[in-house]
Amino acid sequence: SRRTPPARRVLHSVGSRLHDAGRCKPCAFFHTRGCESGPNCRFCHACEPDERKRRRKEKLEQRQTAHQARQFRREAAFAGFATPGLQVPSARLTVSAQG
Repeated sequence: SRRTPPARRVLHSVGSRLHDAGRCKPCAFFHTRGCESGPNCRFCHACEPDERKRRRKEKLEQRQTAHQARQFRREAAFAGFATPGLQVPSARLTVSAQG
């Protein structure tokens, strides 16, 4: 992740405090139409203009990878293949009492 070195950076907004630790949340408006909250904004003004989009793309890729791994484990279990080290969640049956 691209971060501005601490010696060259000023506090852009309240939300920029966690920027150096990589725990900030980029402001959606700062680099586009301008942030109305200014220095009181809870979101980071120090992030690069494309940081929000990059993080969203990274998160989506992680979700897709996790989904593919779950799908693979299910298909392997269904086909009867034992894969060492992989845990396949067992199907839970729910019995409802009707009266």
